[in-house]
Amino acid sequence: LDLSITRKWRLELTTGYDFMLKELSITEIKIFRDLHCWEMSFGWIPFGYRKCWEFTINVKAPMLQDLRYNMKRDFRDNLY
Repeated sequence: LDLSITRKWRLELTTGYDFMLKELSITEIKIFRDLHCWEMSFGWIPFGYRKCWEFTINVKAPMLQDLRYNMKRDFRDNLY
């Protein structure tokens, strides 16, 4: 599912069903926001072994593509 809520907000939902294991496959929710010269995104895998989230704000200009702020919590963080 890819849904543009407004001109500046977009939502993506990815999921599936594994018929062999009879369970949901990885479900991922992503939210995007256009901030004029910047863009923000938030991705989340809410359940399962690979639970995680990631938040990013970055500049849109290709020349400044390395200018970004990124926070995340990965499923590997739960192993320790």
